[in-house]
Amino acid sequence: MSMSVLRGHLCLCLANPDSMTVWVMEEYGVQESWKKLVKFRKAERCSTLNYVCTQWIT
Repeated sequence: MSMSVLRGHLCLCLANPDSMTVWVMEEYGVQESWKKLVKFRKAERCSTLNYVCTQWIT
């Protein structure tokens, strides 16, 4: 699991052996505002989860 900031929003990247999912909190502090942004399959091919999440930050 890795947390970072994505376009001014809190971003959470979760990985398991089969996939990686990126979640974004659209309204800070509002638990119900988490939105699944994207899901990648076969995340194990990525060298590190932090590298993948860092590429999304602008």
